[in-house]
Amino acid sequence: MLERLAKVIQHKTIDNEIHHSVEFHQKFKKKLTLQQKRAKMQKLTVENQEMLKRIQEVSPAYNHLEWEEDAKRKEHIKRCMALYPEYYDRLDKEKAEKEKMKSIKTGSITFNNTGDMSNAMDRESSPVTKLPNIHRS
Repeated sequence: MLERLAKVIQHKTIDNEIHHSVEFHQKFKKKLTLQQKRAKMQKLTVENQEMLKRIQEVSPAYNHLEWEEDAKRKEHIKRCMALYPEYYDRLDKEKAEKEKMKSIKTGSITFNNTGDMSNAMDRESSPVTKLPNIHRS
């Protein structure tokens, strides 16, 4: 029995050969699914590009300039209400020293508000604009 099976498998007969029409159908089906996948991907790509374009054209809802101004106002209020304003003075000095060290490392040359050129090491920088003191009563 095994000999007969081996003989049938080794020799091409009608029963163990895939007909060329079946093979052609399998190849066609495979190509068709690939084409369908490509079409879906193309459609998705176009939709994504349209969505990106719409998102980029919308004006932003947040205004970072207002945020910065608001942060400055709150910082001023916080400094005025502080129980120990020396803390903020110390922070200002530390920040000024860091700025000075940074400018020394870079060796940058800047222009002051009069238009004169000066070395960053020569100038005294004040990191925070002095705000008027509010006296508590």
